[in-house]
Amino acid sequence: MNRDHDIGREPTDEDYKWATQDMNKDKDIVEAFGGCWHESTFQTMNRKTPGGKRWQDKAFICDKCGKRHAVNPDFTTDAGKVQLLKEMRKRVDWHLFVHEIGKCNSGHFYSDYVEIDYITDTAGKFRDATWKWLCGGKT
Repeated sequence: MNRDHDIGREPTDEDYKWATQDMNKDKDIVEAFGGCWHESTFQTMNRKTPGGKRWQDKAFICDKCGKRHAVNPDFTTDAGKVQLLKEMRKRVDWHLFVHEIGKCNSGHFYSDYVEIDYITDTAGKFRDATWKWLCGGKT
């Protein structure tokens, strides 16, 4: 599928640079959570059924963790933002993170919410704030 029409022109070196930086942020976040950033290769495996019949299975297998059909997350997509939000809410420092990115403080009660701009943004605002929090903004 040709995606060049998405930006209305041929991609430039600068476009590839930004895409690589975004992917590295996703990778940093996955690894900060203790997950595997999958590096998959297409492999053919010879299988044998209990009855002795032989067959071949072909799949992308992660070279590091061995997971089949391993797909890395894109935390800028709607599904990726929800996945990231769920993971962040599990953390003991969740309330500090939310406070850092703009949590409201009304008296003695803290509202536990993320500003809508972080969720509706399509350029990775929530991912970037999470990356900065977890990884210290390293590049």
